[in-house]
Amino acid sequence: MQTLEKASVKTRCYRCGSVVGTAEVCQKCGTAQPKVPVKGHVDLDIDLRFDPPVVSARYKTNPHYLLALLACLFFLPVGLVAMFKASQAETRIKNGDYTGAMKSSESAESLARFAIFCGVLVTVASVLMAVGFART
Repeated sequence: MQTLEKASVKTRCYRCGSVVGTAEVCQKCGTAQPKVPVKGHVDLDIDLRFDPPVVSARYKTNPHYLLALLACLFFLPVGLVAMFKASQAETRIKNGDYTGAMKSSESAESLARFAIFCGVLVTVASVLMAVGFART
């Protein structure tokens, strides 16, 4: 059996599933095929029933919905912006804009972390102030 590196591999269109090979545009549906992003994860579905094997690439990026939701609990204004960015990342994934999806995902993550940091900071400051006023 040939190894995957030595076999000629055919790729499938991420939208319609037809074999596109190394073409930049799918001949069947006309969809531009994405290039592998610099950051992010790529899952390969390898179907070894065919010779050469058929490979389908699914690009994955984490939109950070859960982190953005947690950020809303800590600091609502920034948490809502993080939720918007996470939603924008999901929409861009569906539209095939993987680079934009990764940028939105990264900004959703950084905004959510900032909101959680601000929420923890305000909570600690409030507790310290309450303890200080209670002693006087």
